[in-house]
Amino acid sequence: MNAYNPAYLHLRNACYFFNKISSQTKIGEDYDLEYEFIHIDFTYNMKDSKNVVEKYTISNEDGSKNYLDNIEIWEFNMDIANSFWYNKDEKNINKYKHLIMFDLDKDDLKTLSNGDDFVAKYTDELTKLNDSDAFQSWMTYEEDQQMILNTEKKMSYNEGQNDSKLEIAKKMLNDNIPVDKIMSFTDLSKDEILNLK
Repeated sequence: MNAYNPAYLHLRNACYFFNKISSQTKIGEDYDLEYEFIHIDFTYNMKDSKNVVEKYTISNEDGSKNYLDNIEIWEFNMDIANSFWYNKDEKNINKYKHLIMFDLDKDDLKTLSNGDDFVAKYTDELTKLNDSDAFQSWMTYEEDQQMILNTEKKMSYNEGQNDSKLEIAKKMLNDNIPVDKIMSFTDLSKDEILNLK
């Protein structure tokens, strides 16, 4: 469950996912090509997605051939799924009720289940799963928080560095310094510099 969608989210989730695949692979005596790995993300603030679910594979550039056939990543856009509940979109509520249930309070969950034993059982199983030692985090909460903090600091620093380079490039352009020299001094691309005009 991803409460927000920072730039490093997919890398962070992929590290967790591939760590689990690696752990599973070490259990066997050979590389099990029949075993399927599906990583599921429940993500909020997916502003660049208009779909309830985005499915990813590791494939070649045109998507015609998978590098690994037994790996998929499914990312559910929780904001869209939850909008069905609040907009009372009955068709999509029935279709996505197992996503919608994650964000409901007890009263709304009771309304959603409306005698649906599967939803009630699913809720109980999810509670047991969250308490299970078998699904302990691949890193401690503190380690994850420190990595998030370090990444956000680095992103802010890099953004600040880039802003400074853009300011310098703009001044150089105003002084009629050739673009190739500006590129050399600032490490900015030609397009980045020309966009400053």
